[in-house]
Amino acid sequence: MEEEQQSKEREMESINALTMLGQSKNMEEEQQSEEKEMESAVNALMILALWIQEVEAERKEEPPVKKRKIQERSESFGGAVDGEISEMDQP
Repeated sequence: MEEEQQSKEREMESINALTMLGQSKNMEEEQQSEEKEMESAVNALMILALWIQEVEAERKEEPPVKKRKIQERSESFGGAVDGEISEMDQP
């Protein structure tokens, strides 16, 4: 009877240990998954930042004629902000 009780206790301890091991494994897998998601998000943000820089660089490379017209209009309208484009200048 006592041996049976001890056997059941060892069985329960084994089950508990396996359960804890399984939970630990699941937590580890969740953490790895979260790290991969975070890495993907960081990569996406870096790509977006590079794209924004590229677009800004393209804007700065406007043809000199357009820049001159903008500056002339700016001066004639009381010194509006440099580079400000009126609706008429929009394509």
